[in-house]
Amino acid sequence: MGLEENIQVVCQDFLEADLSEATVIYMYLLPEALVKLKTKLESCFAQKTRVIISHHFSIPWWKGEEFLNSHIYFRQ
Repeated sequence: MGLEENIQVVCQDFLEADLSEATVIYMYLLPEALVKLKTKLESCFAQKTRVIISHHFSIPWWKGEEFLNSHIYFRQ
């Protein structure tokens, strides 16, 4: 598809990861882990991030999430 140049996959502790350059964030985390990331994720929208996708679990404190199917929650 030719997207290899535009995609970077980072595998590291999500509390330590630098997400400031991310434009899309895809997560597969339990609700307890999502709560730990609240401040970090909210600050991402103040920067470059356009889309945050949580696989399977909704992001509890965000209203206006779009429910794409039985397992994907989308916030833009």
